[in-house]
Amino acid sequence: MEPGDNTQRMYAPEPGLIYPESSVPAIWVREYFLWFVNRREYYLQNSYASESDYQKPSYFRVKKYLLGDGQVIRHLCGIHTIGLYAIDPETNSCKWFCLDLDYEDADPDLAAIEAAMRDDGLAPAFEHSRRGGHIWLLCNEPIPARQGRIYLYNLLDGLGIAVRGRAGNKEGVEIFPKQDSLEKGEFGNGVRGPLGIHRKTKLRYWFRDAETNLKAQFSYLRSLPRLTRSRLEELTLGMSMPEDLMPEINEPPKWEKPVSVFEKFDIRLYTSSPRSSKRDYFTRCPSCAEAGRDTSGDNLHITHISAGPPLFICFAGCTFRDITEACYRKYGRPEPRKF
Repeated sequence: MEPGDNTQRMYAPEPGLIYPESSVPAIWVREYFLWFVNRREYYLQNSYASESDYQKPSYFRVKKYLLGDGQVIRHLCGIHTIGLYAIDPETNSCKWFCLDLDYEDADPDLAAIEAAMRDDGLAPAFEHSRRGGHIWLLCNEPIPARQGRIYLYNLLDGLGIAVRGRAGNKEGVEIFPKQDSLEKGEFGNGVRGPLGIHRKTKLRYWFRDAETNLKAQFSYLRSLPRLTRSRLEELTLGMSMPEDLMPEINEPPKWEKPVSVFEKFDIRLYTSSPRSSKRDYFTRCPSCAEAGRDTSGDNLHITHISAGPPLFICFAGCTFRDITEACYRKYGRPEPRKF
């Protein structure tokens, strides 16, 4: 496929990475939906067209439209970049599982994971990324999220590779999906859709084992053996989630000294747009955000109580002091107020 002219774009990717929309065959769009799209809601990556964009959230959800052919075409052409959610909320199943190794010196871990998967008779697809890379397992049918997560957690546990967000790890592998299931109205987490342009680096990150053009990449993905439910059942027979990788059940934060309810720190003053799950809320951790982490915006868990400000905890391991100091550095210390 020959790159096309796109002089009207606000951002400037590397030459040769933008293609004309007419050069994307309809069959590629159908295949992309079949392989990667678990639900029709989607989100767009920030364009990073100006310096101020680097201070904004990486992605924003498109609320007005459902994902259609046109959005997939523009993603493949490089005109915009879509993110894809990992779970179908109707069945709590996935068309793919993905490991994101977004940290320095990830190559040894990537090699070990790929080798272990191949030993299990699987066909991992390695996709380059800004740091490290993504390892994809494509499924021949939707597979329950929990079953795939049990396999991946045990695989990483056996290899001694850290999982990000567990046991206080601020670096490590991110597993997608991040949830076993979704409640009504929840979206979970997602990943940058393959074969698009990363908006921050303005580069395409191709699958390693095919030539760097869309035709070859689709041919490669088409030829990959898929993970079957029966094979995954064999691999996970008798397995459960490793205890050391289970989400920690955190006690509510304990105040270091008795204080008046009027003096307690109120996290609501420093967060915005939380996502609800029943009576609790999830949003971006201020301490993680200060360090450039938690781009999916769900590390901070906020629980309402009957009186006073809500309790909160960061699943990535940030302490109460980490969070409050990050808030004060950004917004300053407020005057004591009544609740």
